[in-house]
Amino acid sequence: MKATNVLLGVLVGAAIGAVAGVLFAPHKGSTTRQLIADKGEDYVDDLKEKLSDLSDVISDKYNGITDDAKYIIAKGSAKIETLTKELKEVMG
Repeated sequence: MKATNVLLGVLVGAAIGAVAGVLFAPHKGSTTRQLIADKGEDYVDDLKEKLSDLSDVISDKYNGITDDAKYIIAKGSAKIETLTKELKEVMG
């Protein structure tokens, strides 16, 4: 969770810095607004890419965990069946 907060802080700080830099640049208003819009689109695209990457990582982890759980359940079920058969043989 801390890494996410750090990443968000860096992105917000970079966005604020970029907007401040553009606002204080010696351009006329329409040019400044266009620069801000372009930077905003760049940051949105970058954020979408990072969220997509994060989603892929989470999906991979989820799939790995479910595969592990299925394996453990199958192994446990097999062990229970074996023990049940052995118990029936002992109990006769």
